[in-house]
Amino acid sequence: MGDRENRAFRPATGRILAAMLAAGLLTAPAHAQEGTGGGISSWPSLTNDWFGHGAAMREAGVDLQLEWRQYYQGMTKGSGDHDPVYGGQLSLKTTLDLSKMGFWDGFSISAQALAKHGRGLNHVGGTLLPVNAGLFFPGQHGADRYDLSALFVTQKISDTVSASFGKFYTVEMARGTPLRGGVGADTFWHLQFSAPMNGLIPAQINGAVISVATQPVSYTLMIFDPVDATNKPLFSDLFDKGVVVSGTATYATKLGGHDGYYSLTGMYSTKEGADFSQIIVPAGASIGHRDGAWLVGISFQQYLHQNPTDPSRGWGVFGEVNIADGNPNPLEWSASLGVAGNDLIPSRPDDKFGLGLFHFATSRALKDELAPYFELGDESGFEMFYTASMTPWFHVTADLQYIDPAPGNAKNGVFVGIGSSVKF
Repeated sequence: MGDRENRAFRPATGRILAAMLAAGLLTAPAHAQEGTGGGISSWPSLTNDWFGHGAAMREAGVDLQLEWRQYYQGMTKGSGDHDPVYGGQLSLKTTLDLSKMGFWDGFSISAQALAKHGRGLNHVGGTLLPVNAGLFFPGQHGADRYDLSALFVTQKISDTVSASFGKFYTVEMARGTPLRGGVGADTFWHLQFSAPMNGLIPAQINGAVISVATQPVSYTLMIFDPVDATNKPLFSDLFDKGVVVSGTATYATKLGGHDGYYSLTGMYSTKEGADFSQIIVPAGASIGHRDGAWLVGISFQQYLHQNPTDPSRGWGVFGEVNIADGNPNPLEWSASLGVAGNDLIPSRPDDKFGLGLFHFATSRALKDELAPYFELGDESGFEMFYTASMTPWFHVTADLQYIDPAPGNAKNGVFVGIGSSVKF
């Protein structure tokens, strides 16, 4: 996207966000409560739920969520610079329940804006995959460091069926998983745990999502443009490069009296990609291309402990295996396994913890093509974190990662970090 298009898009982004913020203030009744009581350490957010107006705003149809995530991370062992760096990310999410504003039932609009500051350690030490997903999005350089990452409308068709259309931030969608979580300062930092890369789903997509929340099996169908929509106008050149269709079926069950979720995903893209077996060609010749790419994956999240009074609290095991075509998809297969959750220590039920292993097998065709010039292998790693809930709105996280990078000339790296999240 050119500079002129960027400049035209960003003022529009600001106007949309300003309008949604103004809607929250204008629709909050004047008699809203001034606070929820108690001291600042017991407040649900730093602003005490928008200075006591939050409940009234939500009753009027407006929900605002502002979060600031900070990271201080260094590579203590590995190839390259060992100096620690600091960075952060601001996230503003807004949902307007338009049915409460005079529109028809079940109609809503949602938006999310991201702004990033400082630096991160992604790709430092030769790592192929980002060691800090929170500092990988929305972009890496200059003006790309802030973006309207999501803007979509949703219509509930029935109690179990809903359809959404617009721009989606897929990393935030992954944050809704019950155990593994998603991108944030208070959960796994490595992208392969927070929102696993599969080569077919970009960070931001333009398209449609249909959800069918039946029991015990629920279904999700996604149809979207295969080109990453980060820092691009809404629906820019929609489907010019092809289309991706993804379907997921999730079976909810109980094992030993504890909730479990087991999913099967199939995905196909019609986008043309580079043929990895024909990317090194004589001068003047064109590289080869292949049409279409596919992926099949299974995943699970199984609670081993749940709080009897609040089943949403607890900890358990999670895992995921993806198998792809490997050409033109840079992924051949991937796997992850771990344990995570909260309510581990009875006296600190809000503290979170997690540890996990992952392996990302790169395309065999790409390895073979590069072999005479460059040794490319697979990438694997281990991560563990612990998040202390200092207050309901302020969390502090310690994170440790050990990464075996894909490039053969890169040394194994150790990454140590401390982070925080503030909910406004």
